[in-house]
Amino acid sequence: MENASSVRNGLTGRLRSSNRMFLLVMAAGSILGVFIGGQLLGIVPSAVLLPGLALILVISAIKEWRHA
Repeated sequence: MENASSVRNGLTGRLRSSNRMFLLVMAAGSILGVFIGGQLLGIVPSAVLLPGLALILVISAIKEWRHA
């Protein structure tokens, strides 16, 4: 018979594995975003990039708020 501790540990292991994949995908996206942003900085004026970034963050926050 499994006790509550072993059930929790099994669930935690699955969650950690899922979170690890999420973390890797988010990290890869962040690195890619930094690279693209760095390349655009020399081409597109910061007066355009900053409002664009703000818009992306607002849209992301709204989507997350609706999801929760």
